[in-house]
Amino acid sequence: MVINPEIGKALNDQYGNKIIEEILKVLISNPFKKNEELVLSILSTLNNLSYYYTSELEVDIFHVKQIDIVEAITEFARSKNKESVIETMRILGNLSRSKITRNYVCETEMFEILLNLLDKADPTLLKTTIGVFVNLMSDNRARILFKTKKGVDKLICILNNFCDSDWLLGNLVCQVLWNYCIDTIDLHELFSETEIHKLLIILADCLG
Repeated sequence: MVINPEIGKALNDQYGNKIIEEILKVLISNPFKKNEELVLSILSTLNNLSYYYTSELEVDIFHVKQIDIVEAITEFARSKNKESVIETMRILGNLSRSKITRNYVCETEMFEILLNLLDKADPTLLKTTIGVFVNLMSDNRARILFKTKKGVDKLICILNNFCDSDWLLGNLVCQVLWNYCIDTIDLHELFSETEIHKLLIILADCLG
């Protein structure tokens, strides 16, 4: 139902508070967490509902509850169930349009979890994770963390491994890199000479 834009937005506006409360109860309940099919359905529903979230409206339930939601989904970002991780990344992608969520990610283990997911070989998982980084790189705080944690090296590896076969993934990586360096006047503040050299070679090959 919530995939339909009109229905999804109406549900969010009229019943969002009650729905989110019930969803959070399920996600933090140990008996329910053992049911992977139920968890995946709940995460998918949360993803579809959070798609309509706008950080411009402080009365929006996802704006009010965003930290509670991110706390509840954090453990599913480490799940062995790939589909659960993907849905979690989609939710985080929606919520990280808000600076409140972006700050929370930088302050918690979620940032490290996201970085570790960049080492995965699954294109869909990489796209959803990199989509979160597109938003995170709006803030200088996240950029500094990304540099410190060698995030650029991970993106270079992804470009090297997937750029030829998956242009959408390559485009997302380039968007992260663009957001990462958009405010600098000296690329050497953010990239090592080796990183710049590797990027130039890979991007030239992709364009050629």
